[in-house]
Amino acid sequence: MDYDQGPFELFQGVWRTKNINTGKITSVAEYSNDKPHGHYLFFSASGGITQSLYYYHGVLNGPLLEFWENGSLQTVGYYSSGKLEGLLKSFDSTGSLINVAGYTNGSREGPEIRFYSSGNVKLTTFYFGDWENGVRREYKDSIGNPLKGEFVIKNGLPVTGKFYDNEG
Repeated sequence: MDYDQGPFELFQGVWRTKNINTGKITSVAEYSNDKPHGHYLFFSASGGITQSLYYYHGVLNGPLLEFWENGSLQTVGYYSSGKLEGLLKSFDSTGSLINVAGYTNGSREGPEIRFYSSGNVKLTTFYFGDWENGVRREYKDSIGNPLKGEFVIKNGLPVTGKFYDNEG
């Protein structure tokens, strides 16, 4: 961090953290009264942004963005009062959507959909109270995106299920 060895005071304003060996900036953060407050950025060794967050009086609050080393979007989500809220979307390093998952008050809630890099649906399932519950459907990555299997899941464990062959 930038610090001139004077009397230590509360974190206030914009602070930059540097790599001690390279001198390159690894993070930039806004502080108010010794707490993160505002935009917080993390950087890779090459200088690209790896993560962008927002804080409100020390608590995560606002958009979450994470990036691959090549600069493409890796994760997009939202924090409310320090907890994930709404949809969290994940992308592979080429920019293809690979996962969408719902969050409520920081807990996994609602549907989750995973995708093959082709864009075809790989899996659909449902979460309640951080546990997978309901019917999980897995699909093949082929023409027509046929169903590969169906499983009833209760509290994260399979109860029943079946796999399908090429004829269904």
